[in-house]
Amino acid sequence: MSTATSDGGRGIHALCDDALMEILVLLPNKSVLCCRAVCRRWRRITNDGSFLAGLSARRPLKMIILSQSGAGAVSAVSLSVDDPTSPAESRRSHLFDRRQLYEDGRTRRNNRCFDVVCSLDGLLVLSQRPGLFVVCNPATRQWTNLPALRQEPRRLHAIACGFFSHGSSGEYRLLCHVEYRRKRYYYILAAGGALPRRLGRAPRPPSWEYDAPVARRGILHWLASHPEAATAAGKNKMLAFDTASETFQLMPRPPERAGDTARALLELDGELSVAVMQGLTSLAVWDLRHYDAEVWTLRCLVVVEVPLSRLSTCRLHSVGGGAILIANRYSCKFNAARLYDLKEKRMLGEISLSHEDPTFLMFRESLVSHAFFHSPPRSSEVAYIKFTDYM
Repeated sequence: MSTATSDGGRGIHALCDDALMEILVLLPNKSVLCCRAVCRRWRRITNDGSFLAGLSARRPLKMIILSQSGAGAVSAVSLSVDDPTSPAESRRSHLFDRRQLYEDGRTRRNNRCFDVVCSLDGLLVLSQRPGLFVVCNPATRQWTNLPALRQEPRRLHAIACGFFSHGSSGEYRLLCHVEYRRKRYYYILAAGGALPRRLGRAPRPPSWEYDAPVARRGILHWLASHPEAATAAGKNKMLAFDTASETFQLMPRPPERAGDTARALLELDGELSVAVMQGLTSLAVWDLRHYDAEVWTLRCLVVVEVPLSRLSTCRLHSVGGGAILIANRYSCKFNAARLYDLKEKRMLGEISLSHEDPTFLMFRESLVSHAFFHSPPRSSEVAYIKFTDYM
């Protein structure tokens, strides 16, 4: 009888925990952090992995933007399709200051600033100087550096190719293309790791600019702006990097047309896709439904109301839920971005970017704890990050 009563009590507590979790997941991050101090039970619930995953999933998708003053704020503007027409200021979150500071608060010499280079799972990767990268979580106000490359930054050129979560180990890793004394290699920098790990030789890049990769099946994909896809063998191909075997391969791209004005690799409804602006108002979306066969299929053709001129360019990005962001650029500045629903084939709203410098890196807040943040920075050069209490 006592055993049954005990089992029933545990069942009631489990039900109460589920009900409490459903309430706490609706709170903003700052309130969730405060709840951890209420009691041990609340602390256990708010540190639970499934709770944190659900909490992050409910947070609006945002885009990282920089102040145009150069040494200023790093902020995030909400791209939620629920209310895209609300004023930009009400959807903006100031994350931290780009200026590199000493621990005593003094500004770094030469007004050097962090560059935001990657975003994944609520984590941002910042470049402090050539070969020294920092990973941070603005929601938890934590940061540490990735394993530093060579200590001669004047002779080093290091570009972040992609930031990913390694499937079997769960490590967060950064793939880098490094040139040092005219020799080029790929490196892996693991968060919490002691030393960089060299993979193999890398080609000479036509430029030091990279698209943000799209991950699927543990593989990173780049549509263009990657040196290996720019070679003669890679013509009409895109590059893929298998994060398990740590090998590169070339894959076919969708057919190209003379009137294409912009192309972007996306993930739509779990499928690898390519959005193509054809002319001024036509948007074609291809997807790789038959991934193993490497066959591209035209998914839809949408007429969009985008007032492009022939002298302007645009950027295309997926924002989830079958929606796509189209940003127009005039005179080297992005003035506006429009959200389009590809399923309903209609515009959802417009976001003003007239006073912003968008990075087109997507960001979603997360309170998930990572062990690598509990280790002290492994480089004495790492600057102090001045976070903002934005939540």
